[in-house]
Amino acid sequence: MALSGTRDDSYTVANLLDEVFTHLQVKRGGNPISSVQAANGIAALKGMLRTWSVKGIRLHLWQDQTVTPVNGTSSYALTIRALEVAQGWRRTAGNDTPLRMYTREEYNRLPNKTASGSPFVAFVDMDRAATNIVTYPVPDTTSAANDVLYFPCKVALQDALTTAQDFDLPPEWSETVMWNLTKRLIPQYPGLDPQALQIIYEMAQTTYDDLAGHDREGSVFMRPARHG
Repeated sequence: MALSGTRDDSYTVANLLDEVFTHLQVKRGGNPISSVQAANGIAALKGMLRTWSVKGIRLHLWQDQTVTPVNGTSSYALTIRALEVAQGWRRTAGNDTPLRMYTREEYNRLPNKTASGSPFVAFVDMDRAATNIVTYPVPDTTSAANDVLYFPCKVALQDALTTAQDFDLPPEWSETVMWNLTKRLIPQYPGLDPQALQIIYEMAQTTYDDLAGHDREGSVFMRPARHG
């Protein structure tokens, strides 16, 4: 038997909501969902995906951000709002040097924050709207001319705003998103029988557990060396 040679990853928010409201026993037959149901579904999807953005590590959410040092400037706003900045390094003439990632407390303990030179410390200063990188020491003219700073950042999942759009997760997550969004909408659409509720709750948990760690980097295991 021959394989199709294709993979259909098309699964819009409209496709998702059709399945969700069918499991909620709100949508029946070929009738489309209402505009109110679509709005409720999109709002619930946005909330769920924002929560998932800060839950665990998703490899497809990591983006490298670069900072070009400016003479006399220690604070830099990243072009994205990051949920997490894992590490940083300074690249000079093709050579990379890891930066020490300080906490706010560690940065505050630095005695002379106006010292200048090539940065070897970075502090991530997050606020509601932006992610700022504070470097130490303050870059000087040599650093501004020769250095580039790199920071791998975890970004939030993008919002789906219309039913014609996709949601910002790999296609393998389609079933997981569908069952969990169904569960999330149950309080707004009560009346399901206990058996249907049990199926929804079990499928939501099972499908999430199945995929929760599939796109994370593998663990590093340490073991003692044995000689002789």
